[in-house]
Amino acid sequence: MKREWDSATTMAKERVASLTAECATTRATLQEQKPTSGKIAVTKTEQEKLWSRIAELTDDRDKEFKRAEELTLEESQGRAEKAETAHQQLRDEINDELRLCVEKCLRGFAMWVLQSVKWLKLDSLEQRLMSTKAIGSAGHKQLVELG
Repeated sequence: MKREWDSATTMAKERVASLTAECATTRATLQEQKPTSGKIAVTKTEQEKLWSRIAELTDDRDKEFKRAEELTLEESQGRAEKAETAHQQLRDEINDELRLCVEKCLRGFAMWVLQSVKWLKLDSLEQRLMSTKAIGSAGHKQLVELG
């Protein structure tokens, strides 16, 4: 795309330069021609033809400039679309990576909560066991004293 654009731009610039030079030559020719008394009618016709040719050359030059501008615009739009696509892809990749990190953190947190609950239950069971032992020992003492 870049080479095509460079080639088209170069061709357009060369065509514009050619048309500009031809326009200048035609104007110079027109200025050089000074009508004499016998050739006034012929000169006026030639002058009208030259002015017509100048208008055509000017239109051609303007068309070439517009074409070059359109090529530049198309290239810019192509670059913008590629940049947008790359940005979208990068954003999607980053979102995927962040999603994986969050999921990993949530799994770790869930495991920590589960372990904490297990330790709390174990601690509670140990306290109940100790309490039961203490009550059993006191009951055993009372039985020994009674007997």
